[in-house]
Amino acid sequence: MDNYFTKLNSINVSEHLEKKGQFAYLSWPYAVAQLRQADPTATWNVVRFDGLPFLNAEGLVPSLTTTSSSIRAAGSRVAELLLARIEDPSGELPQELWNVDLIVRGSTGPAPQ
Repeated sequence: MDNYFTKLNSINVSEHLEKKGQFAYLSWPYAVAQLRQADPTATWNVVRFDGLPFLNAEGLVPSLTTTSSSIRAAGSRVAELLLARIEDPSGELPQELWNVDLIVRGSTGPAPQ
């Protein structure tokens, strides 16, 4: 399929939305079923950052491959940038690319047969 987004975006899923509090969401099983109907050979990746308390990547089946980086270093850098911005609001906005560690787990590799 040339463009998954265009095809999937055209599907009206309104009657399949589930609600939790003020949030409306589409269940994973329904979303995957729609994707498989659009393209039975479709694949996808689940990407997240490691080290956050709300999700233990090792405890999932299969365990998720993630990236890991220092939240403390990122917080320190954000504070530095904020202070610099307060001092000079007209200054150039920096763009930074930080290295991360790749933590390879069970979700990386060929699909189970």
